[in-house]
Amino acid sequence: RDNLNGQKERLSGRVSQTKQQLEELLGKKAQNQARLGDINKVIAQLQESLQSRREQIEKIDTVLAQNNDRLAEAKEVRIAVKSEINVLTDMESRREGLGSAVKDILARSRQGQDSCFEGIIADIVRTGPEYAGAIEAALEGRTDAIIVSNYQEFLKNKQVYDSAGGRVKFICAEPSEPFVETEDLSKYPNVRGRMIEFAEYPPEYSAMMWSLLGRVLLVDSLETAVELSVKLGSRYSFVTIEGQALDNTGLICAGPLGEAAGLISRKSRLSQLGAELEEVSRRIAQLQEKVSKDIQQNEHLEKLCKDFRTSVYEANTEKTNVTSQMSIIEQNIK
Repeated sequence: RDNLNGQKERLSGRVSQTKQQLEELLGKKAQNQARLGDINKVIAQLQESLQSRREQIEKIDTVLAQNNDRLAEAKEVRIAVKSEINVLTDMESRREGLGSAVKDILARSRQGQDSCFEGIIADIVRTGPEYAGAIEAALEGRTDAIIVSNYQEFLKNKQVYDSAGGRVKFICAEPSEPFVETEDLSKYPNVRGRMIEFAEYPPEYSAMMWSLLGRVLLVDSLETAVELSVKLGSRYSFVTIEGQALDNTGLICAGPLGEAAGLISRKSRLSQLGAELEEVSRRIAQLQEKVSKDIQQNEHLEKLCKDFRTSVYEANTEKTNVTSQMSIIEQNIK
């Protein structure tokens, strides 16, 4: 009996100790379960963030490919525009379309030998490419005319045109008569306006340009020109946007214009190409900036993805450790 009482006391102490151990184990189990839940939440959030960044990278890659294609196309356009500018600039520098006599006089004027010659009409007239043909038709035969400051100075330089070696046209910057007009053209719906309205020129040549283009009307067709020539008489000449012309003497001109007439078109085309070059260069700069930003953003996202993958790996390692501890605790509890 004494032996049994001793065993009972020892077993009672062991029960108490075991209860305490069981409580500790159950507490550790609850802590590890909570920790495991937190780890699973973190892993889910990390994987969601990782997937979101991957989707962003895919979208940026798509946009990046499109911008690179646009950039390549814009660079090809710029090369083509520069090439055309170089060709036209070379033609302009060699004064293609002008006769040798005109070139010689202009060269002497640039060297300061004959200061009364101020260039040719084509040098001072500017217009949009859509109106260049009509302007040239309106000035046909006169685009290469040399402008002189006044007739007195011109007459003093008789030896210049006598020794020019070819036919040269001259026009005075100061017409002998002022331009006077009273006709209301708004009542003619097929008249787009006076050709002077579609030309740009330095203000000092305003009187000369009005005498040349003030009574040349831009109309929609040659039929309209013929009809209006009957109504308005010989005061006006007419041109179409295609370059067909009917002058105040009744002479109709059609077909392609000559080389000299293309001087204004060449300058207008050069001006247009210059604007196109600026625009395409601006677009290339914008695309390059976008491509650079997209590459930087992708690099940043790739770094974030790498960090997320590292964090997921660490979290999974921690999860494995906690799961292992849970198994040991479960065994100890049993």
